[in-house]
Amino acid sequence: MSQSRPKFNRVRLIAPLILIAFAVFWYEFSVTYIQGADNQLVAKGNLAVYVTVQQVTAYLQALRLTTYATAAVGALAFAYYLVKLLRFRAADARVSGQTGPSRREASSPQAQQ
Repeated sequence: MSQSRPKFNRVRLIAPLILIAFAVFWYEFSVTYIQGADNQLVAKGNLAVYVTVQQVTAYLQALRLTTYATAAVGALAFAYYLVKLLRFRAADARVSGQTGPSRREASSPQAQQ
């Protein structure tokens, strides 16, 4: 039986960055379009769905704090998985007895020239 080593899942490294980007874009979208849409409703006289300025401001403030928290947690998760990836590569290099460039770099045609 061959012994298989666990592989690092690169999706875990990319996922926090996607989460941060989504949170920031959602906040920017909300700031840009919610206030404008609310002002258009008032201008058209459609007060049935009008939201008061205090409600819009409170929503945007809560969303901003949530965005900060999401970005902080995402940055911590990214840093954790980045360190985990570096440790995994170092352990992989030790197991293979390699102290130079990584296996990918060593097998590239440029490294063989």
